[in-house]
Amino acid sequence: MDTVVWGLLGRESLRSVRRVRTLGLGAAVRNFNELAVPGLGGVWFGRQVFLATLGVAVNELARQAGSRTSNIQVANALEAFGCWHALRRSGRARDVRVKGRETLPHALDDTSFAWISRPSFYITQPMRMQTVQAVLELGLVKSTGQRFNSYSMTATGHAFLDAAFRELARPHGAAHLTALQNWVCGSDRNVDTDTICELLSPAEPLPRLAREQLRHLLVSGVTEDATRRRNLLEWMEELRHGRAKPEEQPRQLSATHWHEVQAGRLFFRLQSAALAVLDIVEALLAQLTPHEVAPSGLTQAPVRVALADLRNAADAYLEHGYVDKHGTGVGTFARVCTDTSDARLIEKLVGLDTRVLRMRGGCVVPGGAFSCDARLAATEAQEEDGQLEVAAAVPLGVSYRISNLYLLNLDLNGALAAELAREGNERNG
Repeated sequence: MDTVVWGLLGRESLRSVRRVRTLGLGAAVRNFNELAVPGLGGVWFGRQVFLATLGVAVNELARQAGSRTSNIQVANALEAFGCWHALRRSGRARDVRVKGRETLPHALDDTSFAWISRPSFYITQPMRMQTVQAVLELGLVKSTGQRFNSYSMTATGHAFLDAAFRELARPHGAAHLTALQNWVCGSDRNVDTDTICELLSPAEPLPRLAREQLRHLLVSGVTEDATRRRNLLEWMEELRHGRAKPEEQPRQLSATHWHEVQAGRLFFRLQSAALAVLDIVEALLAQLTPHEVAPSGLTQAPVRVALADLRNAADAYLEHGYVDKHGTGVGTFARVCTDTSDARLIEKLVGLDTRVLRMRGGCVVPGGAFSCDARLAATEAQEEDGQLEVAAAVPLGVSYRISNLYLLNLDLNGALAAELAREGNERNG
């Protein structure tokens, strides 16, 4: 079962498992992402929230009818079916909102829940995993724990779904939830329809009423988190219309919030610089036979340059003066990265890695995820795969959640599809 993971890595995911190096910074990453944009996890468009909430609602009905399914199983199947519908409707055109383009079949002879809910049918990391925090924080579900399978619907969640249903025709006269409940319980009637396709497809914008409801949930309330989201959305609107410059402190954000956003930006730069050092060390180690060398033997020019950048990043972070009230250890890490001895700093970083590189007998040696194919430019991007590029619209290097909120704001204003089309045309033109 899923547990809530609100940001293990700098951008909360990496394209390659080999690059999963936490360096003991997981708590710091979660802290800075949550300070920047509280409560949203990895959400960047409204359909993600809708599909996850729908999964909980349908599973509740199915279990009342005797099904032994789980929230995860049903939500994953709905998402997979929605992506398959979207790919079929578009002729399998690329769309960053639609997952499984390389894995989902072109045609389906069997559209049963039993077939589509198989773990091997869809991708291993569905979009639902990005919504675990948001659906709970926004009050769409309730739970005594932080596992998706423990979630149950609230009146707020049902109202959100009803807002989406209101603008859709019923599939062959059946209520949407009833049709999907019957599908989970073994009936294929009423599910392979244009209405269900429109309901489940992540390529379809949320109906207007549902967008309004989601925006209300994001900004309502008197908590600090709600205030921050409200202020952030106002800032996103100004950035969208060019009324604010990304690098200037926005008038909507408090001095404390902006200070924390900037501290996060400096931290992510520090994290990236440390990972860059380890990538270069890995590439150099891959060229040696045997793969074993003392840290003092790795102080060639590329490593020295990367270490200098790391020290500069550490100094910048420490000079910013962020007070780590949550005890994440980032200040200790930054001070480690100011060590003036190249060999000693390499040894300390490798000692924090252990997954790709590790120390043995005073030498740097391969860890379990080491690759002999490493190259000097092996550092991989830490953004979500295929996500829309918004670097010019938001401050460079800040928490990925700010980029996500910019996209979500576009979606809430009915403008995301047009932006996706424009970006696609520029990429292909």
